[in-house]
Amino acid sequence: AIEMFVSEQVRPIYLQSGHLQARFGTPEPRFTGDPNQPLPSQVAVTLPIAAGPAYKLKEVTWSGNTIINTAPLSSLITAKPGDVVDGMAMTAVWQRVQREYARRGYVDAKIDPRPEYSDADSTVAFRPAINEGPLYRMGKLVITGLSLDAERALRLVWKMSANDIFDGAWVEAYQYMQLALCL
Repeated sequence: AIEMFVSEQVRPIYLQSGHLQARFGTPEPRFTGDPNQPLPSQVAVTLPIAAGPAYKLKEVTWSGNTIINTAPLSSLITAKPGDVVDGMAMTAVWQRVQREYARRGYVDAKIDPRPEYSDADSTVAFRPAINEGPLYRMGKLVITGLSLDAERALRLVWKMSANDIFDGAWVEAYQYMQLALCL
């Protein structure tokens, strides 16, 4: 539970403040409370943290991108050279790039950020390498397991026809929309 808390709650705080290489040690539990009682009443946990430097952005140099030009990809990055890097915002950039590729039919596109750290001047240069993968097209829509009314409703909102470029980002957004409607 502590490791999950560190991963989901503590690490993002460090990433947001530019501490991209923060290291978290092993949690050290210690019983506290009245030593005269048979069982301790509390447990305190100490977490060793080596924050490391707050990195500033040096540059971003894209490679492997043939479907989307460098300018639109770079426009997704809000940090300017010299700014402290918000690691969570950069993670969101890589996810947006994957969504843009999925929207264009490249649902298997992978982005490897390839950070290059310079501790001498506390900068980081990202060299994102993109593996675009194959282009997918819509095949035949086959629906099973739904009532006839639900199938008709799905076919009404399905926007892709056979041989259209498969819009993976739309399908993902549609799934989330349906999930939200069910909740």
